[in-house]
Amino acid sequence: MKKTPIISILVLLSLLLTSCHNSTPPEEQPIPETDTYNQWVYITIETVLTRDTTTYFYYGKINDQVMNRLNKGNETGHFTLKDIRYLNNDDLLELYEDEFTTGDLIFRVQDIARIQLLKKDPIYYYDIKELSANALRLSKQKRKPVLKE
Repeated sequence: MKKTPIISILVLLSLLLTSCHNSTPPEEQPIPETDTYNQWVYITIETVLTRDTTTYFYYGKINDQVMNRLNKGNETGHFTLKDIRYLNNDDLLELYEDEFTTGDLIFRVQDIARIQLLKKDPIYYYDIKELSANALRLSKQKRKPVLKE
């Protein structure tokens, strides 16, 4: 009949020991992000595989907290690049978003080769003739004239 307290103690100890275990090492934990994606960037990402290195060039928005961690030299973890734009095979600015994708990608911080900070959405830096059809639609929405009353 005195087995109940012993079993209770064993269960409690096992819960305490397993709940304190952190399965992901701190250097591999994702960078905490908020919904504040203010900084437009032009970013070069290099993924190195055993027999191949691939380089990607994207425009996008990075979270302010991610930028702060990168500025402090934290070179581990993952980050989200939002509202991605890129130059397509015809050298037209293209939106990464389409009917199937959100326009966001997640990368490893270690794969960043270069970041250039931009003042605004790169869609404003390109002439209308340099925009793909979907980028042109977005550009027209963003550049709507303000009606005066």
